[in-house]
Amino acid sequence: MGRNEQLTTYVDAEVAREIERRAEAEDVSASTYIAQVLDQHIHGEAVEEQAREHRAEQRIQELVAEARDEVSEATEGLEDLVAKSGVYSIAVWELVKDEYDDPRRQHALDVGTERLREDMDALDGDIESARAQNGTSSEVTDSAAAESDDRDWDFE
Repeated sequence: MGRNEQLTTYVDAEVAREIERRAEAEDVSASTYIAQVLDQHIHGEAVEEQAREHRAEQRIQELVAEARDEVSEATEGLEDLVAKSGVYSIAVWELVKDEYDDPRRQHALDVGTERLREDMDALDGDIESARAQNGTSSEVTDSAAAESDDRDWDFE
């Protein structure tokens, strides 16, 4: 690519002498020396920008890996807890089913299913949205606990 654009710039006498000295040392004109220095500077900035982007991508990958590890640690033992919860639910059901007739047991299952659907619909798959609509997470928990206490569970 040929040099076909002219730029005019002004520098103080000391800088001009230094440019002339360096150009002479490299056996090129001052104009060629300045063009080379500018090319190197512009290329260096582009390389540095790419390096910054690469470092940012690496940092993002590190953060993703850290988050994955934290989620893994946070959910460690969750399968055990869910399994125990299922076992306890089945055990309670086995104990209770002999004390209530079919219509009452069916009613309890229907109410449980309805409550679960209501809770899932309230979340609508977006916990952050639910928090924004219903207050902080502790307020949501307190509200849910109060609502749970008010529900009708008369099996007699």
